[in-house]
Amino acid sequence: MGILNQVITGRCIGPPRVVLYSEPKAGKTTLMASIPDLVMIPLEDGQGTLDYARVPQQTSWEMLIGTLQELRDTEHPYKAVGIDCLSGVEEMLWTKICAEVYDDSWEKFHNYAKGPRHCAAYWVDLCLLFDEIRRKGVSIWCAAHAKLETVDDVQVGAYTRITPAIDKHGMKVLQAWADIIGHIQIERYQSEKGAKGKENKKTNTARSTNVRQLIVEDTGSHMAGNRFGLASPIEIPLDNPYGTLREALVSAIKGEPAQEAA
Repeated sequence: MGILNQVITGRCIGPPRVVLYSEPKAGKTTLMASIPDLVMIPLEDGQGTLDYARVPQQTSWEMLIGTLQELRDTEHPYKAVGIDCLSGVEEMLWTKICAEVYDDSWEKFHNYAKGPRHCAAYWVDLCLLFDEIRRKGVSIWCAAHAKLETVDDVQVGAYTRITPAIDKHGMKVLQAWADIIGHIQIERYQSEKGAKGKENKKTNTARSTNVRQLIVEDTGSHMAGNRFGLASPIEIPLDNPYGTLREALVSAIKGEPAQEAA
């Protein structure tokens, strides 16, 4: 049978591949922990206050790959995998490559960004492994810390935006792989602080409404985007963090299943 006889039409939508990032304590882990049938793969200590399924904390690149391969190769009840967090993945990968390729010399590793560029191929392999797990009907959720970076845009010039705290060589791989890149922000408003009647002593500060929102569109100030046509912001309620996002996803991906061409 020729390739042209195997053409299919319609949408082919699988479980979502998601990168969530934010400042500390904004709710990344809490959101992932609220996803039904999720098993967490922790790379940092500090998730003990939440009740969810988790494997032992990963301590090396080889241990992480072995855990993911087991999720790929064995039968299990989980419908989602959470990686908490990608900064830990990057740290373990860099440690491995620095030791094996650059004789434990971080100076050699960072010289001309040779080490981070070398690691990009491992990020590709990691995403391919994620996709092998995904083919079992398992969604992939990755948390990351946030950082500020300066973007030199040819249209508007240089500006600052919030991005995942991952080296640009690895982030390029993750950007191409992810179906959703979302920033969790805590809603804030500007407020004046200072002594009453002393205008020269007042300063601008910010107050929080404690409302958490997920930004899934490129606003310029955030690295974000999605393949589902989701609109921002999506509120993340404390009592059911995944609920609103799930409703938005279900609404966005409704449609006829893929059909073979006649």
